[in-house]
Amino acid sequence: MRETITELIWVRLPGPLRHRARLIASLLVLAGSLFFLGYAVVQGWDTLEPHVRDIDYRFLGLAFLCYPFGFLPIAWNWHKIMTGVAGFDNRGQNIRVYCLSCLPKRIPGFIWYVASRIAMYRERQVDAPAVVAATGVETIILILSGGLTYILTTGATQLRLERSLAGPAVVVFLLAIVAPILAPILCHGAVRLLRHVGVSVSVDFGARDVMLLLGTSMLAWIGGGGILFLVANSVTAVSLMDLPRVIGAWGAAGAFGLVAGLLVQGMGLREVTLAMLLSGLMPFSVAALVSILFRLLLTVGEVVWALAIAWYAGRFASGLP
Repeated sequence: MRETITELIWVRLPGPLRHRARLIASLLVLAGSLFFLGYAVVQGWDTLEPHVRDIDYRFLGLAFLCYPFGFLPIAWNWHKIMTGVAGFDNRGQNIRVYCLSCLPKRIPGFIWYVASRIAMYRERQVDAPAVVAATGVETIILILSGGLTYILTTGATQLRLERSLAGPAVVVFLLAIVAPILAPILCHGAVRLLRHVGVSVSVDFGARDVMLLLGTSMLAWIGGGGILFLVANSVTAVSLMDLPRVIGAWGAAGAFGLVAGLLVQGMGLREVTLAMLLSGLMPFSVAALVSILFRLLLTVGEVVWALAIAWYAGRFASGLP
């Protein structure tokens, strides 16, 4: 059989070389994304300078305080996923592990994020394959819910702006109907893939469970979009009527970043995508600044709030007041 170029240069590489190639590709993507955003800022500096000078830190402070609205729904989903995949239903411990595992996200390489979860759950007598399967289910749910959030919010905007309502209405309706049916299929596909490589797990999720997971994840995307709206208003005036578009931009950029992270390290791609989607509401250089500020806020918020919630969840799991 004829071998493809991909098989020759990738699949047949020894394990260490393959990991090194993936790391190099990830660093190139990150460097390219940073260069693209930096170039946009430099080129549009004349437009951007007044916005930088007049950043409203009150909006940034409010965005930081609102961070749990985008964080807690995903932490709750992780608890429900671990209950369904591993049968581990200790809410306090699941939320604590989720919060603490968020910290290694900033280390390049998806492996550190998963490895931290495996190490913490090993202490709780949960097998590594179950943790890997739960992480796969979580990723699928986040991607689907981010895309669904984008379609729904874009549809809502189009319903207001366009005379022809049939197209967006049909798309939104079909996606809302198909997603709960499609998600279990993808979840079980992930399980079969893991079994193919020698990892045996079971996923106890029906359509109703997936609908609840999707709904909760959409709340997280909406909360994150609201935080992004506050960050954007710290730089430039964004109308409340444009809030659905901002939420949709975050859902689409986040889902794309997760998909990219499965192939190469997605750092930077999400920010570039977000800036491009926001450029319909503001000059691209301003959108790039908003995207960078939002990334910084997420990083600081994730560290501070994740540690605070992990501390409280640990006390809750131990039965302390």
